[in-house]
Amino acid sequence: MRIQLTALFCLAAHSLSTSPGQACSMPPAGPHLSAVPTTVPTDGVITGDINCYGGDCSGLESGLLLVVESETGKSFELAPTFTTVHGASQVSVAWKPEAPLTEGMIYRVRLQAALQGSEDTSSSFVAAAALGEDFVPSVTAEFSIHESTAGVGESVCCSAGEQLSCGGFFCFATETEHKVALRLTLPDTASAWAPQFEYRAVFTAGSELVEHRSLRSFFYEQADALDADEYCYELFARRVGAPGPEIQIGEECLAKSAIETNDDFEQRYAQLPVCTVPPEALYAEWCAEVVKQPDAVARCKDTPTCAASFERCAELAMKDPPTPDSKTPDSKTPDSKTPDSKTPDSKTPDSKTPDSKTP
Repeated sequence: MRIQLTALFCLAAHSLSTSPGQACSMPPAGPHLSAVPTTVPTDGVITGDINCYGGDCSGLESGLLLVVESETGKSFELAPTFTTVHGASQVSVAWKPEAPLTEGMIYRVRLQAALQGSEDTSSSFVAAAALGEDFVPSVTAEFSIHESTAGVGESVCCSAGEQLSCGGFFCFATETEHKVALRLTLPDTASAWAPQFEYRAVFTAGSELVEHRSLRSFFYEQADALDADEYCYELFARRVGAPGPEIQIGEECLAKSAIETNDDFEQRYAQLPVCTVPPEALYAEWCAEVVKQPDAVARCKDTPTCAASFERCAELAMKDPPTPDSKTPDSKTPDSKTPDSKTPDSKTPDSKTPDSKTP
């Protein structure tokens, strides 16, 4: 069976719903700079993510100029040295200074004014000791596999209930699937040099193979099937903005028995009670979840729309069709004991006639 792997370059396992903890807020306008490391080697590159909220980052790669200003007031602009696109709305970028940075000095960076949004998206870092041209990372990445749940099919939303901070109601997937999540990340000890490399991760699940390149040192994959004998990775790294070959920095295989279980699948509708009027397609699931949560029952009684929805749960339960084995009036029909079951013919005058005892 074919096992497909879906690459997710950020820790956002495919959620079944938009949870209250993920209630949205208005994003910054324009391309937004984030994920700039707190330390950068004096001979290294400056890296960061560019997020184009509600827009499209494609075509911006070559024009993503970075303004760098030292604490002494000296500033300069840098053009991208390397970019990796993560979909239409996000780009990872590396900028290489023409001259070494000054160790111990604080630098502030921001996007060039023409690309800057209405909010201040500047970041700062401290220049750390140089890595040197011959630096070779030596570390084993942390690899784990566990059960995961993915929402599939149509997405349906509450008609009323708790709202997102920027408007709208919570939505849920009508169907869910079990998957295997493969998580690969470099340990915290690698944070000093990790942003200075481009990574190539190769994942295999049974006979399937998928390969990705990224400036990030974290990968999260989802396998469609649970039946592979083993799950493996190989991780390679190449220094960004410096000559040198690609090197392998980790590899490992885990058997199917290493899959960590969780109750995500059983809890996939646990947040449905945020609705006071649930989606019609998930009405029965909403009724079941509200009953299981005492706090949800209490909230529902105090909210007229929810109370009305809850009353319908009882109506729906009453409408369940009886099974053939149920005891209904039809289970004992007139045919089960009819006048014909004991007819005059069963004990007729012929059974004891005057001829049986004659004079």
